Amino acid sequence: MVAEMSQGGLPAPTSYAAVGWLMMGLASLIVIARNAVGFWRDITRPNGADAITQAATQFQPRGDYITRREWDGKVVGLEREIHLLRGEIAELERRQAESSEERIRSVHARIDALPDRIIAQLSNLHVLRRPHDA
Repeated sequence: MVAEMSQGGLPAPTSYAAVGWLMMGLASLIVIARNAVGFWRDITRPNGADAITQAATQFQPRGDYITRREWDGKVVGLEREIHLLRGEIAELERRQAESSEERIRSVHARIDALPDRIIAQLSNLHVLRRPHDA
């Protein structure tokens, strides 16, 4: 027992008794801290009417919100706009198709006239001789 005791009556730092006392001290500090935090929560926690007011404010809507009637009105307005836009898109597609057909017709007419123009040009340059010219 004398070898396990160091100066001042404390156990040697490497003995099991010292480790046990250290563990007991840490456990007691943890219990004290936990009780202090619990006590602080009890002091600062609202009670009675304050608690009811605080709980009610948590369930109040935050930010911008609209009623169901306003939402339905906006949805109906958006549906009308979409319907109008679809009509305009269909009209634009029809116009585009008509103008494309007109351009295709004009290109075909120029292509159809091209052989006659080539023959006339070659005849004017005397590269091509027509049978009635000979």
